[in-house]
Amino acid sequence: MVGARAVLSWLETFPGDTWQQRWESTPAATKHRRWYEQVREWARTIDKTPTVGSVQSGMLALIYVDALRPDLQWLVSNCSRFIRPAIQATRDPDGVGGG
Repeated sequence: MVGARAVLSWLETFPGDTWQQRWESTPAATKHRRWYEQVREWARTIDKTPTVGSVQSGMLALIYVDALRPDLQWLVSNCSRFIRPAIQATRDPDGVGGG
């Protein structure tokens, strides 16, 4: 939850009406590698420094609950053994074609 809060707090500093719109307006949406450094740099300005792991886990949680949908290139560049099962469970639980 620490990482998810950090990501959401950081996203609040960007324009948009939804979390997705805010995500798309961040440099991290197109900076596929080491995107979490931007969240950590911002957090230092408010005297907090979440770990890399907590920010990455927070992002995974936000993807899992479908609050954010990074593009395919971002997902591929941020390989995690947890991303595919999370997306599959939330976006296509029955598999492609539904059964």
